[in-house]
Amino acid sequence: MALPSRRWAGAVESGVDPVAEAWAKLLRSLSQAMARLRVQMESFDDAQMRWALAAGVRAKAQLLASRLAQILALFWDEGQRAALPACVRDALYGMEDMVDDLEYHMLKFQPHQQEVRCNLLISLVNLRYRFIISYASRSRFLKDLDFVASEAGSLLSAMHKLEPTAPPLPALLLADDDHQVVFGRHKEVTDIVRMLIDPPASHHHHPTYDILPIVGMGGVGKTTLANLVYDDAKVKQHFELRLWASVSTSGGFHKIDITEQILRSANPTYPASIHSEPTLDMLQFHLSQLVASKRFLLVLDDIREESFTSMACQEILSPLSSAEKGSRILVTTTTASVPAMLGASCTYHLNVLDIEDLWSLLKKYAFHGGPTHDSTQELEEIGRNIASKLKGLPLAAKMLGGLLGATKSTKTWMNVLDKELYGDSILPVLELSYSYLPRRLKQCFSFCSLFPRNYKFNKRVLIQLWMAQGFVQSQNSADKNMEDLAEDYFEELLSRSFFDVRREACETHYVMHDLVHDLAQSVSADQCLRVEHGMISEKPSTARYVSVTQDGLQGLGSFCKPENLRTLIVLRSFIFSSSCFQDEFFRKIRNLRVLDLSCSNFVQLPNSIGELVHLRYLSLPRTLNMLPESVSKLLHLESLCFHKCSLEKLPAGITMLVNLRHLNTATRFIAQVSGIGRLVNLQGSVEFHVKKGVGCTLEELKGLKDLRGKLKIKGLDNVLSKEAASKAELYKKRHLRELSLEWNSASRNLVLDADAGILENLQPPSSIKELHIKRYQGAICPSWLQLSSLEQLQSLDLINCRNLEILPPLGLLPSLKYLCMKELCTVNQIGHEFYGDDDVPFPSLIMLVFDDFPSLFDWSGEVKGNPFPHLQKLTLIDCPNLVQVPPLPPSVSDVTMERTALISYLRLARLSSPRSDMLTLDVRNISILCWGLFHQLHLESVISLKIEGRETPFATKGLCSFTSLQRLQLCQFDLTDNTLSGTLYALPSLCSLEMIDLPNITSLSVPSDIDFFPKLAELYICNCLLFASLDSLHIFISLKRLVIERCPKLTAGSFPANFKNLTSLKVLSISHCKDFQSFPVGSVPPSLEALHLVGCHQS
Repeated sequence: MALPSRRWAGAVESGVDPVAEAWAKLLRSLSQAMARLRVQMESFDDAQMRWALAAGVRAKAQLLASRLAQILALFWDEGQRAALPACVRDALYGMEDMVDDLEYHMLKFQPHQQEVRCNLLISLVNLRYRFIISYASRSRFLKDLDFVASEAGSLLSAMHKLEPTAPPLPALLLADDDHQVVFGRHKEVTDIVRMLIDPPASHHHHPTYDILPIVGMGGVGKTTLANLVYDDAKVKQHFELRLWASVSTSGGFHKIDITEQILRSANPTYPASIHSEPTLDMLQFHLSQLVASKRFLLVLDDIREESFTSMACQEILSPLSSAEKGSRILVTTTTASVPAMLGASCTYHLNVLDIEDLWSLLKKYAFHGGPTHDSTQELEEIGRNIASKLKGLPLAAKMLGGLLGATKSTKTWMNVLDKELYGDSILPVLELSYSYLPRRLKQCFSFCSLFPRNYKFNKRVLIQLWMAQGFVQSQNSADKNMEDLAEDYFEELLSRSFFDVRREACETHYVMHDLVHDLAQSVSADQCLRVEHGMISEKPSTARYVSVTQDGLQGLGSFCKPENLRTLIVLRSFIFSSSCFQDEFFRKIRNLRVLDLSCSNFVQLPNSIGELVHLRYLSLPRTLNMLPESVSKLLHLESLCFHKCSLEKLPAGITMLVNLRHLNTATRFIAQVSGIGRLVNLQGSVEFHVKKGVGCTLEELKGLKDLRGKLKIKGLDNVLSKEAASKAELYKKRHLRELSLEWNSASRNLVLDADAGILENLQPPSSIKELHIKRYQGAICPSWLQLSSLEQLQSLDLINCRNLEILPPLGLLPSLKYLCMKELCTVNQIGHEFYGDDDVPFPSLIMLVFDDFPSLFDWSGEVKGNPFPHLQKLTLIDCPNLVQVPPLPPSVSDVTMERTALISYLRLARLSSPRSDMLTLDVRNISILCWGLFHQLHLESVISLKIEGRETPFATKGLCSFTSLQRLQLCQFDLTDNTLSGTLYALPSLCSLEMIDLPNITSLSVPSDIDFFPKLAELYICNCLLFASLDSLHIFISLKRLVIERCPKLTAGSFPANFKNLTSLKVLSISHCKDFQSFPVGSVPPSLEALHLVGCHQS
């Protein structure tokens, strides 16, 4: 039997379907009855509705709501809303509103703490008839309620055999990085990188930058190619700044938006004023400062002729004149005339992929990036034939690959091959991919048409929007909540290439290809409408999901029926508008589920926002300075979002929002909420301050079992007992990822072991990934910190735990990667108890920090097994009594030791170079090289060594272990000429030598049996007060740069007679050497390119 929406579609096409006609009759009767019932409900005031629900009606209302919800689930047919006739859709939307109304009033007037009984008593005492329903009104209300329930039951009975079961989405095997897979573009990347880095062959159109356009048809991979070039290692090294802006928008070429994009590509946190919109002049000033004297690469992606003028482009690019010569602008466009309009000196025409590369790409998506052992020879042959018809377009291969990957049915693959899809346009391929989407994903995809081209989607936000609209079908699974199911929806769309991944700095966004965005617009035209900057081509009255720029809000009623709206998203307007919402506006759109004002600049909202009783998602503007208390009436609200607002606090009644799942704001606002325990559906991150009062004790956290972000608990000083701590039931919050437990002060007068008992009863769940404990005064760690139940713990901070005497066996935690311990004043020894009994203690640890351990004197390395096999970073700071440290494991590449008894300063770090295996070492005591602290691999990897001696003696022993050393700096040593000679003898491959503040050095001594140093290219001598001779300079045959500063004994006679034979010398600088007057006649090397003489003999 056909599912409802398909049955309706068939009935519309054929004109005859008895079953559909029967459903229509029942639906019309049900709609009429619901309309009467709704009118009655709207006529009741709060007291009357409270009386009605308290008078035995609640159970009937719950039954009706349940029946209507089941009918909706069947009719909506997993999202196939577009297949239903408009009159049916209207009836079903009305049914949704009825369910919402019933559930809203049952939430609003649910019996709580005898509240209903008290209000009824007040009504009776006051004898105010306007608060009491008359017998006739009550009878009519009950009769209509029963009739609606009966009609709903009849319709449900007629459809009960049609209950759909949503099949689970297929398992996604395509790895995240595989979404970036590219085939067949190596030559193109190489060519464009060379063209960007090499000087242009022709004359520059602009003295500072040159423009290189990439021209190609839609779907050929221009943006993908630009991304590959943008991330190329040679490009990163050549250009100091890399900038990006997506130019294409359906509303035009917006100079402010593009300039902001450029700024944010260099700095994702680029500040924008909370109180005013940025002006173009201000943005261009910042851009000019950003690029000043820097060589940049700017990518302008997807310039279209219809949204582009040469004058506008010149205005946007004008601040770039302050940049360094040699900068480049890379442009992508489908329009052949754009390069000439830009004045580009050359153009790169991007060709389609060859058949083998295209088949490789299609196969990658069709088989989810995994092995093709399950791909039969028949499927391979069909797939190759499909690829051969795709005209070499990568986007077509990705879309069809995602489609084919959902099934291994030969019949389906043959159907795709037989489709007439392979003409000059890619649109039929996209439409086919859409048609094969699971029905529940189609509405999720089409909803995205509300956002502009190149919009950067945040997955979390989009999921919450889908949920607010009811697009996510519950599967009654204990393992997955609605967010998990919605994420499956998103990942399925991503795997089918309806989204592309974009990574910027530490953030990941998702974008739609412009052609895919066009598809979303075409399939959603009767339901979704986007109006930008007051311009609109069509005005469909059927639109229920609308996005509009702020300046177009006043004309909202001209292109849709406000009372029908389910979504209203206010897009950013580049025309400043100071308009405010009026009370009447919200009364017109009272059926909204989504209201997104995040891109507007409203400073306040009217109280009538509380009348949007159906609202599930509310996102507030950053300019908002007050949130009306009436927001607490939005009992259906699931997501409340506001970031960087000027708000001082949340409404006092925020805890009335019992359906709230996402409170997306700074945790400092959440910390102000008293009685947060009522928000039992809350997810995300929460900050909770324990206080001595109602609504502020740890028991408030008991019901918050779905927290999925960070839980920060402060004020544990106010917990009265360990029993009070146990009421938080932290161990039951199985989705929690991060937990912070903080006492307010580390200097408290407390009962012995009070903190220990409290912390023992605050055991986190096994899911915890990060744990922070601050200002704990117990002498021992809790038992749960030693258990394997924390096997997922990756990061642990123990801060200011001053009475902790013995460290727990943290080496037993199998997943621990980051361990930071600071201000542990009582720990005096670290031994086997720290490592535990495993064969490999700390198997996953990457970073280890000991900071401010004033009593620690011994860190023993005598343990069983091989600890720290993956340790990369070790920090030891302010351990003034520490005299013993175990040898560093060979994996360590970053070591900092400061203010310890063992050594006052040591810094080992990776060299800032693509050769990440090379190290630099900076030490204050050269004798440490003989203590066995370093592994031989460390010494062999050091290419830069700085030794600062001060009062310590210098010894050459151990220097010969630095077999890769290229640069040596000697500073503040009582170094003699003979010791310097031995140092150079031990380091024959040295390329750079710096000698600073060496008071006893008189000459550049070299061993007598060395005829020349083949590699030394740089020599720097500074503030060596007795230095007077360069007799051995001639053996440094590769010397290119010689700098001598503040050496008062230096004279013309200090230079050797054969100084001119240093034919590699390019730069010679002598400064502040007061006795130096001139060079010997004819002794200056002819290769010299730069000579600097500053502050020498006045004559």
